[in-house]
Amino acid sequence: MNKLQNYVENLNGMIRQSQSEFRLYEKDHNPLFLQQAGEKLFNAVYSYITLRTGIEIEGFQHATKVATDKSDVKLLYDARELHRYFYNFREQYPIEKDAVDQYNKVIKRLKEKIRKNLIGRYKIDKSVL
Repeated sequence: MNKLQNYVENLNGMIRQSQSEFRLYEKDHNPLFLQQAGEKLFNAVYSYITLRTGIEIEGFQHATKVATDKSDVKLLYDARELHRYFYNFREQYPIEKDAVDQYNKVIKRLKEKIRKNLIGRYKIDKSVL
């Protein structure tokens, strides 16, 4: 298995796990589930950038340099907000609804980008889209 295939599996798994955590959050409104969902989505975005560019990401600044498409860079910054929420959820989004809105915005855009840029190039599990 090549390295990029590992990123395909990570992308599929992180989206699946993120959506599962988000459903748990919707069920009982425990912010821990929302934090977990956002962090997994952040990792999925990293995998997307690696697959889109063919370059392994070595951190956030590297990712912003590697991602040449401006909308991919915007997606990275938006996903980073969810990553920050994972560590500082009360400071980052004192109102949970804002974090929920951010999560929904990022996952929708990520799925659109996967459909547009990765389907056909990699074996993406369509059930996560």
